[in-house]
Amino acid sequence: MTQRDPASIPVLSLDLIRADSEVVRQCDWIDQRAALPFTDDLEQSAESYLPDEGLLVAVNMAVALGVPLLITGEPGCGKTQLAYWIAFKLDLGTPIRYQVKSTSKASELLYDYDTVAYFSAAYEKSSDQQPLDRARFLRRGPLWQALESDRPRVVLIDEIDKAPRDFPNDLLRELAEAGFDVPETGQHVEGDRRVRPIVVITSNSERPLPAPFLRRCIYRHLELDPATIRRVVTMRRREFPGLSDDFLRLAVERFLELRKKNLRRKPGTSELLVWLRVLELAGEERLGRLEGLPYAGALLKDHHDLGDLG
Repeated sequence: MTQRDPASIPVLSLDLIRADSEVVRQCDWIDQRAALPFTDDLEQSAESYLPDEGLLVAVNMAVALGVPLLITGEPGCGKTQLAYWIAFKLDLGTPIRYQVKSTSKASELLYDYDTVAYFSAAYEKSSDQQPLDRARFLRRGPLWQALESDRPRVVLIDEIDKAPRDFPNDLLRELAEAGFDVPETGQHVEGDRRVRPIVVITSNSERPLPAPFLRRCIYRHLELDPATIRRVVTMRRREFPGLSDDFLRLAVERFLELRKKNLRRKPGTSELLVWLRVLELAGEERLGRLEGLPYAGALLKDHHDLGDLG
């Protein structure tokens, strides 16, 4: 899908709905509804990523040793972007990304076998003496795709802390040996060790990871510090054509001041980008110096924090 230039996207007023106004006809506003142009184009942003020296050392260790790189840190600190930066710097193409969910199974990284489709096909073919080709019902997962590649691929296992408890340990052998068995077909999948994948694993540290898994990783924690936040805003500058550079700097400083407070849930870069879009819709000429932190609901997601802000 073609991405529209942010400057060409119609702006919808933040005062559209009022308690004392009449019903607003759909035809009067639907075409003016703002579309948040937040594409999170990680490939496009990879060139601008700037790792610190400690992170660079960790990346080089993981690549040289062929062991997984585990990156932790709060949302928005650049964990996922790092995998795309590694792929960009080593000219390895787009990373093969696996987004972990609470229902994820480690086997999905290897392959998925459609048992229902197999038995359905077997039932329909019951009168035929020829056996079914079980390989037809296999879907190769990210690790299998990487092992079959003729060049190293970056495999991103994103937000592993969302997975069930046994998920990390279920991958120990497969990640260590860069190979696995497929019992359904009797195959053994193993890639050329010279082109074994570069595995990047991210975690928001919502739950601890098991010690056996940690022992097999190179580890680095990323801080969401002011320099990182300013870098993210600079990378996404074109998404806020209606904000001047001075106002954008002011907004970032107000955001950093907010993060220094004793909050129950600190806002991250995702909240910051949405807030900047809201400020753009509101118009900087009516917002002044941002005293009182207008539209704080875009930043704070805890009612106690909002109440303390006053």
